[in-house]
Amino acid sequence: AYYRDVFASTEHEEVRDCLERAVKSDPGYADAWASLSFTYLDEHRFNYNPRPDPLNRALDAAQRAVAADPTSQWAHHALAQVYFHRHELDAFYAEGERTIALNPNNAASLAEFGGNLCYAGDERGIAFVRKAMKLDPLHPTSFYLPITVHHFERGEYEEALVAARKINSPRLYWPQIHLAAIYAQLGRQKEAESALGELLRLYPGFSIEILVEELRKYNATDDRIQRWVAPLRKAGLPESTEA
Repeated sequence: AYYRDVFASTEHEEVRDCLERAVKSDPGYADAWASLSFTYLDEHRFNYNPRPDPLNRALDAAQRAVAADPTSQWAHHALAQVYFHRHELDAFYAEGERTIALNPNNAASLAEFGGNLCYAGDERGIAFVRKAMKLDPLHPTSFYLPITVHHFERGEYEEALVAARKINSPRLYWPQIHLAAIYAQLGRQKEAESALGELLRLYPGFSIEILVEELRKYNATDDRIQRWVAPLRKAGLPESTEA
């Protein structure tokens, strides 16, 4: 429910604490270790309730999950995502492909693997996301995040806007980043400024400097980062927190 419906820092802390109790009670519970790995990863990728060294804790939990059950798709899925955010892309590709091979029809795994391929600039990713949407017609609206990115980076701003408007994650800041950039590219400055205001409400102090850091978490190259920096600067995003 946390991942499908909520995606907020308040619930994250409760879920993380619950999973830590679960693996302490049952150290062989592979899916609990995998889920715990994701909550540790959220400390890094969404800045939710951060503690020291989240990526190494996420890696340890994912490796424990795989060791507990080498046939668990969820375990390999967690390990793949950790490798992605550690910028170990060869390991990410290998674990991602292993994840899909274990169950080619798991929409959540297809969407996240495909989404991260998109974020890294790999055109193959969009096919995985679209397959996930067909497999699960009632999929989470977050599946539209990589669809938005795909169209935006191809200069298809109207198509990107259609996808972005379908995302219903009111406490997640990424949709507002996307909307502000899209509106700026479409010359709809008032709407760009409105999206930017909502972004700053969700993420106080957000700036161009932080945007670059956030995009690098997802393995974005310098040229792709500039595709987002320019329109967000046009929308009025300050260069730094101090600005």
